[in-house]
Amino acid sequence: GPANAATGVALIADLLWAPDGGGSSSDGYKIYFGTDGGGVTPPSDIENGTDLGNVTSYSQSTALAANTTYYWQVVAYNASGDATGSAIWSFTTADVATVTSFPFAEDFETFTTGSPGTYANGWTNGSGQVAWYVEVSGTQNSLSTGPFVDHTSGLGNYMYTEATGFSPNYSFHLLSPPLDLSAASSNLMSFWYHMYGATMGDL
Repeated sequence: GPANAATGVALIADLLWAPDGGGSSSDGYKIYFGTDGGGVTPPSDIENGTDLGNVTSYSQSTALAANTTYYWQVVAYNASGDATGSAIWSFTTADVATVTSFPFAEDFETFTTGSPGTYANGWTNGSGQVAWYVEVSGTQNSLSTGPFVDHTSGLGNYMYTEATGFSPNYSFHLLSPPLDLSAASSNLMSFWYHMYGATMGDL
């Protein structure tokens, strides 16, 4: 993923693919990724045949542009050379407005609860292995993990991720809209969080 021709994709999105299932085993993969090529020729303006080794995922180092179509192609290789006929996929990123007015705050009250629910105000659920859910105070989560209420009012929405039963090293990505801090000074980010459990992990 993302699925071919997907829209509304987060500005930080991992590219994932299944191991090559052809007649010959793969020793690794090369990736072509960018905004050029139009889906006809391999894209190259971000990654041009970069050898990733024997992995089945790719993470870009910087956020993508909003409301932009990207193309990507993964080419398996082994001792006999590169595979031929690899499909070129595409996706379009979410149309997210950049925040330019500060202070900026988000209490998630305009989000719709669910699993994962419906996000608002340019927030997106990144492509980590597990989603962030929009919860409302009083909702029962895993036993003894909490939280059961939000910090703002004790009655409102908050963001929650269920880590019980997952393998180590899973990632969870909750992305804010882009913030333009070029005209700001003495910048400070603060947030309230609740983490409980001996193997909870780190922020």
